[in-house]
Amino acid sequence: MNYYLAEHAYLPQGWQENVYLAIIDGQISYLSQTPLTEGKPEKLKGLLIPAMTNLHSHAFQRALAGLTEHTIGHSDTFWTWREAMYQLAMRFKPESLKVVAKQLYSEMLLAGYGSVVEFHYLHQPDPLAMSEALIEAALETGIRLTLLPVLYQQGNFKGAALSEGQKRFHLSLDDYHRLLSS
Repeated sequence: MNYYLAEHAYLPQGWQENVYLAIIDGQISYLSQTPLTEGKPEKLKGLLIPAMTNLHSHAFQRALAGLTEHTIGHSDTFWTWREAMYQLAMRFKPESLKVVAKQLYSEMLLAGYGSVVEFHYLHQPDPLAMSEALIEAALETGIRLTLLPVLYQQGNFKGAALSEGQKRFHLSLDDYHRLLSS
């Protein structure tokens, strides 16, 4: 166990002075203004603040980095980016999703994020396995995860049928309920 004293810390009740914390296996196990009876704490330099949260992630899109940061002329639009994303999505399986998510989540941790909200809509070929890949990636990297499975049934806001590229995102209402209950 590592035992520390933070002279200034931001807690849910606001800025506090002289906050004691104990860390076991990389996790804060004690956080209080009352000292532990065991040992003398090491003083922390700087401020103790909670890690940031990434509130909107689509982990599989990390694999697009470097592939779409250029224009191909005046016809290059958001929709051409979407087509590139659809082509990429067609290639993912649970194993490759986990690898990409682990890379992304590791990069988030290094950048100061402590948790991520994953808007997950890459459901096929196996909705449960695709969700589990993200959960395993989060567990293995140590980032906290809020997994939000998206019910994707239309191709646009006007109710169009799914395009070929969007079919990897589809879930029937029954499949969605099964995913949530599992």
